[in-house]
Amino acid sequence: MGERWRELFQLTGGVPPPPVELLEWPDPEPVLAVTLYRLPPERERLLSPLLPAPGATGWETARALTEWVSGRWQHANDHVERYDAVEILARVDAGARFACDEYSVVLCHALNAYRIPARWLGLFRRNHHAGVAAAHSVAEAWIDEPCRWVVLDGQNGAHWVDDAGEPLGVIELQEAFHRGGARPRFLNAAGSVDDADFWWQYFASAQTTGLTSPPSSDLSWASDSYSPIFQQHFLLGTERLLRSARPAYPDLSSVWIGVAGSAERPALTFGTDHPYPRGFAVADGRGLADLPAREPMWPLDMSPGDHVAEVSLLSPYARMPAGPVRYRVG
Repeated sequence: MGERWRELFQLTGGVPPPPVELLEWPDPEPVLAVTLYRLPPERERLLSPLLPAPGATGWETARALTEWVSGRWQHANDHVERYDAVEILARVDAGARFACDEYSVVLCHALNAYRIPARWLGLFRRNHHAGVAAAHSVAEAWIDEPCRWVVLDGQNGAHWVDDAGEPLGVIELQEAFHRGGARPRFLNAAGSVDDADFWWQYFASAQTTGLTSPPSSDLSWASDSYSPIFQQHFLLGTERLLRSARPAYPDLSSVWIGVAGSAERPALTFGTDHPYPRGFAVADGRGLADLPAREPMWPLDMSPGDHVAEVSLLSPYARMPAGPVRYRVG
């Protein structure tokens, strides 16, 4: 028996290399699914004609919608019973006025109507379990061109930026808040918001929500302790409590791959966590191929040698940064 195993071991030295080897490919980190805060399709179709025209880019569109929402009515402390942007705007036209919740609802629904992924974001002051005015509602959106999540304040028509003028998301803002020191700038169409110090205090903690009416929290996070009590009388419910917000904020520009086809004609398939993909672009020595968002399949070049391709996501507003795919044909 020992001699037989020695013969088999020697024979493996003559096994040819595989006809195809994948050497490098995009592999984004596993993240939690993104739940958008959007209207049902039939209500979204009613909302679109009520919105200002979209801009040339996702960021221009998001800023224009934020400014537009801020100017639709003067803030008041009244609330609607049902969170629906179409209904809120109709009541505003009839003379009603609402609070930060309603600004955020309309902004989130408007952003998603223009295929900009958006969610409701609840912000809380320190010691939110006591007192009043301990929370503020805003929107957060994935913006394709800077490839990042950005906080958009519909009530103030504003967003936060760093020293370089780059828009910031809640992760960067909370890190800056707890680190202390100089706060980021809070900008609207007229320039800096006068009471930015007041609004900065709401980044002590946060939670992001999905589509319910009224909205309930889908994801909350706290690096140390978490108080589920809000203003003494309310429960801050959450479907999942995290130690870090990062799993809730995927890079929506990323692409993952699968393998399909046959042994004679292997192919790659592509997928993304972006909720509004337009398709995929793959560039190699054969040229540039545009693939549809549904069932994209890209046959490998089976000529012998090493091959390199660049694959990128096509969103409604931009072509995302490319990632490499490298493979070898024997």
